[in-house]
Amino acid sequence: MILLNSLLYRNLDIVEQPINLETLSERYTKESIEFMENSTNNNAPFLLVVSWNHVHTALITSKRFRGKSKHGRYGDAVEELDYGTGQIISKLDELGLTDDTLVYFTSDNGAHLEERGMHGEVDGGINSPFKGGKGHPSVDGGIRVPSIVRFPNQIQKNIDINEPTTQMDMFTTISNLIEADIPKDRPIDGKDIMPLMKQKESITPTPFLYHYCNNEIHAMRYRPPEGNKVWKLVFKEPNYMSGQEKCEGLACLCRNALVLNPPVFYELTSDLGERKPIPSDSSEKYRNLRDIMMKQLDDHVTSMMQTWRIILCISMVTAKSPNILLIIVDDLGYGDVGCFGNQTIRTPSIDKLSTQGVKLTHHLTSSALCTPSRSSLLTGRYPSRTGMVPTPPSRFGVILFLASSAGLPQSEITIAEQAKSKGYKTGLIGKWHLGWSESKYNDSVFHPLNHGFDYYYGHPLTNMQDWYDDGSSVFYSQNPMIHWQALASIIAIMLPMYFLYRKKYIGAVILSLILFLICFVWGYVFFAFHHVTLFNSLLYRNFDLVEQPINLETLSERYTKESIEFLENSKKENVPFLLVVSWSHVHTALITSKQFQGKSKHGRYGDAVEEMDYGTGQILSSLAKLGLADDTLVYFTSDNGAHLEERGLHGEVDGGVNTPFKGGKAQTSVDGGIRVPSIVRFPNQIKENIEISEPTTQMDMFTTISNLMGADIPKDRFIDGKDIMPLMKQKEKITPNPFLYHYCNNEIHAMRYRPPEGNQIWKLVFKEPNYMPGETKCAGLVCACKNAIVLDPPVFYEMTSDLGEQKPIPSDSSEKYRNLRDILMKELDDHVKSVGTINSQLTISKLLWNPLLQPCCNFPSCKCTDPKYS
Repeated sequence: MILLNSLLYRNLDIVEQPINLETLSERYTKESIEFMENSTNNNAPFLLVVSWNHVHTALITSKRFRGKSKHGRYGDAVEELDYGTGQIISKLDELGLTDDTLVYFTSDNGAHLEERGMHGEVDGGINSPFKGGKGHPSVDGGIRVPSIVRFPNQIQKNIDINEPTTQMDMFTTISNLIEADIPKDRPIDGKDIMPLMKQKESITPTPFLYHYCNNEIHAMRYRPPEGNKVWKLVFKEPNYMSGQEKCEGLACLCRNALVLNPPVFYELTSDLGERKPIPSDSSEKYRNLRDIMMKQLDDHVTSMMQTWRIILCISMVTAKSPNILLIIVDDLGYGDVGCFGNQTIRTPSIDKLSTQGVKLTHHLTSSALCTPSRSSLLTGRYPSRTGMVPTPPSRFGVILFLASSAGLPQSEITIAEQAKSKGYKTGLIGKWHLGWSESKYNDSVFHPLNHGFDYYYGHPLTNMQDWYDDGSSVFYSQNPMIHWQALASIIAIMLPMYFLYRKKYIGAVILSLILFLICFVWGYVFFAFHHVTLFNSLLYRNFDLVEQPINLETLSERYTKESIEFLENSKKENVPFLLVVSWSHVHTALITSKQFQGKSKHGRYGDAVEEMDYGTGQILSSLAKLGLADDTLVYFTSDNGAHLEERGLHGEVDGGVNTPFKGGKAQTSVDGGIRVPSIVRFPNQIKENIEISEPTTQMDMFTTISNLMGADIPKDRFIDGKDIMPLMKQKEKITPNPFLYHYCNNEIHAMRYRPPEGNQIWKLVFKEPNYMPGETKCAGLVCACKNAIVLDPPVFYEMTSDLGEQKPIPSDSSEKYRNLRDILMKELDDHVKSVGTINSQLTISKLLWNPLLQPCCNFPSCKCTDPKYS
């Protein structure tokens, strides 16, 4: 505990661990004096907060004060604190700053009555004449603290003010004194008490005060406008030990407080020690007084419950805050949608949407895989910056198990957090795939609700081929000979071990241990992947596991209903919203409701596309029925290109098409993997039925939407996305993204350049997928980054005239291309330097299945059905 918490900082740097407490107060005094001297030398006004470590335990003082007081080490600490305070005040006088400095002295709470040393010595102070102490918020000993304000020539000397005031008042008082604007985008509870301290006012500006114990109000106080009485109404009181005013243990726990029914009054001007309780129903006078206070309490609690509304800043903006609806499809190919060229799959809802806004025909993902591309869409940053890419020896570019330690770091700022900062209601319906728990069961570090979302209903990982009931398996389809490989490896290792055993180089124990270890490793692999459906097919509502395994036949219908319900609730609450609808379709397993099974011309893949289109249409129709369409930006996209290698157990095609582009999912250097069908609709802001062929990225939506909501763009990190609203409004003609980088895991396999003149777009390719002969797909389930073919020299493609990348131009074939390559390589070098060392979240150790993190409902069966839809 000492090693973890006893740290001393200077600015952002740890300078001492553990802290030498014997000299700490002396150092705080010196640092305070030095700060004031520097401020004087710089002729600058200052605000200095001196926050003593005294008189909290541990009560360690310098030798000068040790054993000198009459109250043990607690008294020693008080006297050292007083001495240090005096040194600072004296320096203020010495520097000639006294007359111009407001000094405020206070304590953070009352003295700790329960504190005892190892040998029973008292380590806490006293709160006389008040009852109770630290951790007792319903009695004044816990919250009424010694406080002094000195401000020469403004406040008279040697006066007492007995009106109720709070530490919160100093925020407003000091803000007004320094002529800083009081924030209007949130409730500020503190009042300006300068008129009271100057004796220009005789009554507190704070008639009602509320006394919290954690999240509950245990008491409140009222100072009527007439007379001089101050009333406290107590709802709960500390559960004291018999005959004492302190609790068992180290502190009085809020949950153990005694409920008073009826609540009782204390009149605090005549009953400082709260010895004379008055039942609040004892007479009409007290019932009326209670009613006045309960009305105010109700208003206060309502204001607290609606804080997110207040933050909305409605009073500060001239236009209504726009709603945001993001619709993300899983593995949808560019050529899978009617409005992007498909003639046989029916997508009337998406086609209609495309006529109502702008089609982004050169819209790119940051990666050709879902985990990294989704992280970029939410954060506006390349996955190399967020760590959502593997680094060798890890080669897996996505999170494989829900019960693993990989996930989007909490330090990342998502578009949902941006929305919440502006008072939006935020929701995510559907796929997440950015991690769950990190180190403990259900610690939910990477949960959507810890990344800015208020509501979540969906599957935390991804839909998988294994979820078919026909024996299909992602793992076994990639490794059909895995059982024989396992047996061969066991034999290959154990034969020489057996030889060494026979020669007596090793004993039977070592031989058995080696056999156990190799069987354990293979057993772990087979167990994890054989039960992948049980481990990963989970459905959550917020933090609650509601279904395991998921009934995929009704999943899209439920996602549609949940999305519509979220819209309806937002409408009722009259708050702006950000809703992300993240479909399970059209990733395998391609299971649809009976309404869509066998209805398309493209097998179960086409069925899934058509069901997704139907659900999208239902959500958009609901938006219109609720009268929200004109105020809502709708963004439709896919997380990467269609999966070309995907096949069912019997060879049926389970992936889409990316026509007219080359390649597909997991192929980052070709456009089929990263160029996705995307539409933006924003009535009255973006014209209908237009196309933009300038290069844009999903990362741009972070910045575009943040600016639209009035949220500040983070300045403490690289944000790669640009605001493309001027481009979509046709106020600009050229992309704000001249250079884009195409990652395959942690490596850049290609980059793109849109020069400021002309209309050509150049792609420089360093590595290309290792295709099977005559095809644009790889052997196995995906094209592995490690198997990519290095192009030496790199080749150019001109992407406006060669959409299918059929005409490679060697980058050293002429001076023109060498010069062009030099321009790109200079930018590439700068980009790589800006990324720095990648702190990968997708390491082997983090991606492994961890049984200690595995969620399971109704253990040991691990089966349950969502009660809302059962």
